[in-house]
Amino acid sequence: EGGGVYRPAPPYVHFHVGKSWDFLSAAAPPKKSLTLSIISSGLDTIEGHRSRLAFLEALDQSNIDCAIWGRGANLQKLRKYRGFALSKWDVHAISRYSIVIENTVAPWYWSEKPADALLAWSLALYHGCPALDRFLPADSFIPFDIGSPRRMDILREILAANPYAPALEVMRQAREVLLTQQNLYAFLD
Repeated sequence: EGGGVYRPAPPYVHFHVGKSWDFLSAAAPPKKSLTLSIISSGLDTIEGHRSRLAFLEALDQSNIDCAIWGRGANLQKLRKYRGFALSKWDVHAISRYSIVIENTVAPWYWSEKPADALLAWSLALYHGCPALDRFLPADSFIPFDIGSPRRMDILREILAANPYAPALEVMRQAREVLLTQQNLYAFLD
């Protein structure tokens, strides 16, 4: 209605890891010193922000070992808060798993968040686009519902199963897709 043609398309994301394409293309999986991390803002203006903050508070109260990074006075009160992440690469590169939470859940929307984790060889526990597997290999991330009443139990089950090493090959494939197809420059080319 209103004219025009709607064509569903991926967002052709940009990366926020602060590394060159050449660096990312050649990067081998780095040594991981943390099991689980999350980089978050302290924003609380939309429902997605508030859901993320509620999840962070529950995670902070749990016995799950997780490093919380980000910006915002409301994050600084969390026991698991580690500080502001000057470089997303530096956090994702030392984390086997990264909890990645989009600001909204919509069929065609995904941001740099899962890309940043994957480019640094961190397996994303992903809350966001239900169709992300249309753009990236399905096993290169793990869908994770932060609103589930069982979310902490599910998180413990994922970590206990330790799917990181088995996912390395499909993560390599996802990195290749991100670097050669799912970015603005590849689209323009």
